[in-house]
Amino acid sequence: RILQEAWSLDTIGNAYFSVDLVRKMGWKRVLVVTNEFHMPRTRRIFDWMAGIYEAEYGGKVIINFKAVADVGLSAEQLAVRRDKEAKSLVAFESRTVPRVDDMKSLASFLFTEHDAYRTGAAVKHHASTAHSLLRETY
Repeated sequence: RILQEAWSLDTIGNAYFSVDLVRKMGWKRVLVVTNEFHMPRTRRIFDWMAGIYEAEYGGKVIINFKAVADVGLSAEQLAVRRDKEAKSLVAFESRTVPRVDDMKSLASFLFTEHDAYRTGAAVKHHASTAHSLLRETY
């Protein structure tokens, strides 16, 4: 069975929605597939998210990972992506992991602080791209 998680806006959201669905479906093994340049951060975030769910609800899900080749990117683009991924992983380890370690702190982080999911973030984004008269209504 193949599931392409399509609700998230970033890797943390992808892990959150995927791990939650896997748990609810009762699946015991999953395979996460992503680009080689993205794999170190993806692996760390999915393992972190699965650990939070396991501590809260019990039941271990085995997560395997498959990196696919970074096809379609120039050497320069790939270097920029790798640099961004490395910096994002450091930020995740230093700012998120130390203070988000259970479901309550995860929900608080995602829905009140995280730029992609916090309340009002989508409305603000939509308003910023809307016609000037529409912007005034948000």
